[in-house]
Amino acid sequence: MVAYRAGCLTIADWTEGSSLAEVAETGADPHAACWALSHLAHAAAAAHAAGQPLGIEHRCRIRITTDGRAVLAFPAVLPGNTADKDIRSIGAALAVLTDNSTAVPAPVTELIAQTVAVGDGPADNKDDTNTTPPMLLPAAELAAELEDKSFAGDSTPDETSRKKIHITAQPTPSPTDTTAGFGNAGYSSKATAVIVALSIALVLFAAALMVYVIGLFGGNEPDAPVKQNPIANVTGNVGTDDPAAGTAGQAPPPEPAPVAVRAGREWQPAPVPPGFEDNPPLGPLTTDGDPATFWTTDVYRNQFAPPPEGTKAGIGILVDLDHPTTLTEVTVTSDTPGTGVQIFGVPPTVPRGGFTALEQARPIGGGDLVEGPTVLPVTDPGIYDRVLVWVVALPMPDPAHINEIAATGLPATGAARQPADTPPPAPVADPAPLDDNPPVDANQANREAPDNQ
Repeated sequence: MVAYRAGCLTIADWTEGSSLAEVAETGADPHAACWALSHLAHAAAAAHAAGQPLGIEHRCRIRITTDGRAVLAFPAVLPGNTADKDIRSIGAALAVLTDNSTAVPAPVTELIAQTVAVGDGPADNKDDTNTTPPMLLPAAELAAELEDKSFAGDSTPDETSRKKIHITAQPTPSPTDTTAGFGNAGYSSKATAVIVALSIALVLFAAALMVYVIGLFGGNEPDAPVKQNPIANVTGNVGTDDPAAGTAGQAPPPEPAPVAVRAGREWQPAPVPPGFEDNPPLGPLTTDGDPATFWTTDVYRNQFAPPPEGTKAGIGILVDLDHPTTLTEVTVTSDTPGTGVQIFGVPPTVPRGGFTALEQARPIGGGDLVEGPTVLPVTDPGIYDRVLVWVVALPMPDPAHINEIAATGLPATGAARQPADTPPPAPVADPAPLDDNPPVDANQANREAPDNQ
């Protein structure tokens, strides 16, 4: 494993077999899927016994070998990996393998629920400590359960009754270019200098040609941006009362500029029972200035939709603006293209601690995110001091990531943000320093833990 750009590269021998996603397309036999993943669970149990996670944080790193076993094809333990994440990832892989199966036995379905549809334990710093979500199965118990459910029928288990996944191995990659490095060879220093020089010359030529054409066809007009004889025009306008003489000395109108954002936090409409959030501790990563870090939703089996059609209508990240602003655009950076978001502006009239429902904010834009920054123009340029990025569509079957949130606009005149220590006009249930309650998830059983955080 070597460092590369903002992350790392894992270099490993090619594993003969097929990817988990390709095997899942046709639907694997549930018993065979249990037997395949039992080997991965045994490996996780050995790693946990040694005091460290195995490092399974995404199903893309799992491959099925030609003898029907699931292996971690690109082994690497990242800083955010945990033992619980190993268990949830194995459960998520079992759910993916059996998703297209015609008949999944009840014991296999129950095992999936025990691994991917439970919480992360009691939340920290919560007032309600009476409700404790069920704990995950230990890796050793999960491995035993998977082996037990890998046999078909009611007869005494033996190797002849064990189900295995039969696959056609993918061809081994055989690159023809063995030059060291990644991608095509770069330009030499001399070639780079020539390209830069030609680019600068082309830009200067285009600018000069544009100025010439504008002066040729509109140079005699009083409001023309380019005059045929600019010195004569300036001298002739001195001391005259002609309004067309120019606006020398007047300040140009202000241009929209970036607005500092801070205090990113997860938000859903109140009330929110403790332990039903997605990932509140990751909310500040959306305003830390580092696009390599991100907040993530949980993994959901169903797309967002208002109940009862879906688990929930959505979930979002709320950020504070440095000062009340007339917004012109909001930029959302994400590495999960296809995520659908709506942008809401919260006016300064909504007190701190009092923003608990979407109806208190104004919809000001939205769209589908692309890989990297997505600029979303503001359709209702009012005065706001908070911005909510509301996720309404997940890039199924993966969770949605919000890496960074930025805003652009003009400082508002005649509006001031309430000081942090100003009490709200009416008492609220939870006057926390962050001004919104986290969300409620009305259908916890349909939620999985994220594959990658």
